Amino acid sequence: MRLPKAVCVDRDGTLILNSPDPTSPLYYIKHRDHIILKSRVKQALWLFAVHDLPVNMLTKQRCISKGIMTREQVDVINA
Repeated sequence: MRLPKAVCVDRDGTLILNSPDPTSPLYYIKHRDHIILKSRVKQALWLFAVHDLPVNMLTKQRCISKGIMTREQVDVINA
């Protein structure tokens, strides 16, 4: 089986749960404690690591452009 050279994944709604409700703490993830991994994400990331596949996480965070959070705050959560 041929493996890809890298894997690109979206964060919100793909790796972690999020909410369409703007009043929910899962609408804008503002704290690491609000991260809830979707089922089987840990297993998938483990498989990527076992096969030495780089994983690129893509995310568009409107909270930065709206001034709700800084880029540095989002980087801490993504780490």
